[in-house]
Amino acid sequence: MNFKGRRVLVTGGTGFIGSALAKRLLREGAAVHLLVRATSSRDRLGPAWDRCVRHVGSIEEPATVVSALKASRPEFVFHLARERDGASFERQAKATRALAAALKAHAPDLTRWVRTAHSGPTRGDDASLAAEAAALGLPAVTLELFLVYGPGQGPNDFPRNVIEGSRSPSLSGSVKDFVYIDDVVEAYVLAAGKPEAEGKTISIGTGQGRSEAEAAALALRLMGSKDAPPKAFGGGEGHPADIADARRLLGWTPRVLLEQGLARLIAGGRLVRPDPELERRHMIPWLGASGKHASAPKAGAPWNLIASAASHFSGGDAAAAERDAEAFIGRLPGAAAGPVMKALLAAQRGD
Repeated sequence: MNFKGRRVLVTGGTGFIGSALAKRLLREGAAVHLLVRATSSRDRLGPAWDRCVRHVGSIEEPATVVSALKASRPEFVFHLARERDGASFERQAKATRALAAALKAHAPDLTRWVRTAHSGPTRGDDASLAAEAAALGLPAVTLELFLVYGPGQGPNDFPRNVIEGSRSPSLSGSVKDFVYIDDVVEAYVLAAGKPEAEGKTISIGTGQGRSEAEAAALALRLMGSKDAPPKAFGGGEGHPADIADARRLLGWTPRVLLEQGLARLIAGGRLVRPDPELERRHMIPWLGASGKHASAPKAGAPWNLIASAASHFSGGDAAAAERDAEAFIGRLPGAAAGPVMKALLAAQRGD
């Protein structure tokens, strides 16, 4: 999808996901308009704040929405607005219905409306809302997001809070699907340009399930922390995303493994690109030289797991790469886990 010169309106553009999407669209050359509250913070957008045309008001104010649509004449609308006070599904659905009606009446150039599924009492609630949009003849695509994380998320949000020192002694043991912010933004961009996705609700996750307790333990290992990992409570609930439709309809696949995403979050959002040979030398005490097992009792996984993980990753098989990475890291002391993952990341072609 070529966004250069295209008119785009983003609701929720100062939030965690919306701000990342707005910055991506600006880099693509789009003319980005934002619907923002008078109290919205520019912090997440940074310099991008002044590069966007801002329309002030609430998504719940019909007059404001209509005014923004008439001024922006959008070809693409990305709807990510959420009320910060934990609004009910009914309240969010009401705002989305009003936006749909306004798009039908006041957005004649609309090519695609990409909206974010709301969390309702049942899975069918948002499906009914999506069906209403389709009945209006709107070119809508709905993305159902699993647990999005990465640079820009709130300081109290998991897993940033764990990395920054807020380490609960116990965390949920239920299954979650952690998907990195860059992959989520890519899904929104792709959804705008795929005709076959119109009218569909598409799950965006990794297809791999982890609990918060497991993810926190991994983050602590990557940091080289000697703190005891949090204990898991509960378990058995939850499920990872089924991303078959995302692959088939969007041509989308998650590119950032949980280990890699946590490493980036630990590094403040920077892509970790160490010198592979330097990191290899760092690991020799744990693994032995020249790919041979160390004779010490602390011998770790073999070197060939790095090559195997990189091969799977570059071939698009994230699940197999993740299994290799876990096998590699799982047998190492915490102090070695950070350098190990850095070397793995450096070995992954294309990233």
